[in-house]
Amino acid sequence: MAAAALRLTFGPPPPEPPGPYETLPEDAQRAVRVLAGMSEPTWQWVNFTEILTAWSLPSERDALRGYAGLR
Repeated sequence: MAAAALRLTFGPPPPEPPGPYETLPEDAQRAVRVLAGMSEPTWQWVNFTEILTAWSLPSERDALRGYAGLR
């Protein structure tokens, strides 16, 4: 689901990081917020963090939450 959401929002994995959160389109911000808000057990799945890395997003929970302005 995470890969599908990112592919629909960002397209294929980009060669560069997506840039500051505030500059992302609203749908991309929403997708990042939802992924950042996933429960702690989700973050233990290696494929979840690999998916985030493929789209050049922070692959640690606190880092992605910080990127999305969640704390």
